[in-house]
Amino acid sequence: MPQTSPGRKARWPGGLAGATEYLVAQGYRMTKEFTWLRPELHAQPTAREIDAIVYLAEEWDFGGLAEPSAAEPSAAEPLAPPTAPHRHSAPGSRSP
Repeated sequence: MPQTSPGRKARWPGGLAGATEYLVAQGYRMTKEFTWLRPELHAQPTAREIDAIVYLAEEWDFGGLAEPSAAEPSAAEPLAPPTAPHRHSAPGSRSP
């Protein structure tokens, strides 16, 4: 059940996809446990990166931030970011 604040939700108008795409663009990787591994070159996450991670944890039940050194070998395997559902056209129909 979504639980993030209205202010935080407003900062991520793209929702799940927007926050996820932002973190991936910053070099973060999602683990099998739905936590985020920060890029090794980052000394500390930025305020915007933390906001995205908190948004995903509060609104979508992601697991938060995992430090690369603390990640279990199985957790360190990145997954592809979630994508929006695909729309399928009926056979013989034309796409808009």
